[in-house]
Amino acid sequence: MLLIIDNFSYAYPQANSCALLDIDLKIEQGSFNVICGPSGSGKTTLCKAIAGIVPNYYGGGYKGDILLDSTSNINRRIADIAMDVGIVLDDYESQLVSLTVEEELAFALQNRGASEADIQQAIPQILKSVGLEGRETYQLDELSGGQRQRLVIASVIVTQPKILVLDEPVSALDPIGAAELYELIDKIRRDLHMTVIVVEHNLNYVLPYMQQLILMQDAQIIKSGDIQQTFEFMFTHSQSTALSQLMPDLWLVKLAIESGSIAHFSPWRHVKQAIPELQEFLGTSCHGSFQSLSCPLFAATSAVELHALNFAYRTGEPILHDINLTINHGEFVALLGHNGSGKTTLSRMMIALNKPRSGNVLIDGKNIKGMEPADLADSIGYVFQNPDLQILEDTVFDEVAYGARLKGYKGAELEQMVGSALAATGLTHLAQAYPRILSFGQKRRLGIAAALVRKPKILILDEITSGQDNIEKNLILNYLKQLNEQEGLTIILITHDMPAVLRFANRVVTLKSGKVVFDNKVCEFFSGKYPLNEWEIRTPSIAQLGNYFQLPNNDARVFAKAFLELKKEGGRN
Repeated sequence: MLLIIDNFSYAYPQANSCALLDIDLKIEQGSFNVICGPSGSGKTTLCKAIAGIVPNYYGGGYKGDILLDSTSNINRRIADIAMDVGIVLDDYESQLVSLTVEEELAFALQNRGASEADIQQAIPQILKSVGLEGRETYQLDELSGGQRQRLVIASVIVTQPKILVLDEPVSALDPIGAAELYELIDKIRRDLHMTVIVVEHNLNYVLPYMQQLILMQDAQIIKSGDIQQTFEFMFTHSQSTALSQLMPDLWLVKLAIESGSIAHFSPWRHVKQAIPELQEFLGTSCHGSFQSLSCPLFAATSAVELHALNFAYRTGEPILHDINLTINHGEFVALLGHNGSGKTTLSRMMIALNKPRSGNVLIDGKNIKGMEPADLADSIGYVFQNPDLQILEDTVFDEVAYGARLKGYKGAELEQMVGSALAATGLTHLAQAYPRILSFGQKRRLGIAAALVRKPKILILDEITSGQDNIEKNLILNYLKQLNEQEGLTIILITHDMPAVLRFANRVVTLKSGKVVFDNKVCEFFSGKYPLNEWEIRTPSIAQLGNYFQLPNNDARVFAKAFLELKKEGGRN
């Protein structure tokens, strides 16, 4: 056994409770292991313990042992452990140490004593494998968030460690890029007999590859085993906990249908496995007759107008090409596209952070040419992709209160406003915590709370669901949807999270290489009529199932119920 964690418990310095409690786990050499669980359950701390960062760097209290190749990691030099264990943290930006792409990869290899010739040979190969070929001389700030995340992963993979530990490694990647990267990681695992341990909230990405699923809750491992055993445990306990929200839709459909019938399906890894088995169980070529719900109409008053907009960071390398777009008040718009398509750049132009080469941006009918972000702060709230960029204060409460205080709120009214924003984002219990010690996902929610408290008319959210488990994500998005429907808050959600788009948005705008290639209702986007793969977007599995059987296509349990009814009726035309 390559890695054995033996009754290991750990508490951070000055902490009142354990971050890990009685952890027993065995990892076989060459295996693909996935850690899943609600935020705050100890997943990241477990990764750091495997890499020796806990307790060897942080200190704190511990008991038990962690054995790598029968050698204890406790009190061992982190530099020595790093020769065997490579780790990519959830806050991947913190691992970037150089100015250019080439220097970043060379730094990792130089630390391993690689020759200059070997370094120059390895860099183009690893960049091609992660989709960054030709970017050797790029400055890091010229890369998108997803491209920087790929670079960090490349800098670890290039050293070929025995164990590759990845904490939310595709949180900033588009769906196609995430799928391709996991395919690459699995190929490297098989070719080099490397062991992979990955923390992932979106189990759809790792479903084709994972061999052991490790489920954590409240600092403990509550279940581990193959996917059949662990998913059945999650489904069985879904009534008393929110565990079912963490399951892939494909398995939620499978287990819901099996529990309501005599069906028994194979362990599904892909939709292509599920469809023929469901069709055989249905026993008929007839399908349902579900029609997508029509999306609501919106007021004709425009919130954001973009006219013939063009932008470039480098001379001769345009990012946005002749963008014409109008977003009306009260819309919930999902802004989609592959990494580097221009989504974040476009949104930053709406708040005057980026200035167009040509064209105009209008907010509430007013041209913002010559304005600065501060001039628009009362109209537009913006939550950055990197939450650390927005942290200013020393407590979570003061961070959320910052904008409201600038607007003159104080006393009981301020307390009530901040309290509501903290409650909506699940941060009430952290009101007096220092913001920079929060987890990456908690920092994202803090940014949302700080934006909401100012009560903007328009809210732009850049990748807020990455790093959030489905429980937290649904909490936040349900609240935002409520504000959208009841108070008319206009929401522009930049995301790679297609299930979230399917459930919460009502309009989709898609960019490809800086151009708008789709602008229509969300139900139309996922209807199966459009070349989403060409736009580097994956159709969620539940949408694929719903479209194929002509049944509800945005909720796994609703689909399963409709499928069983269709089976009972013997099909209908």
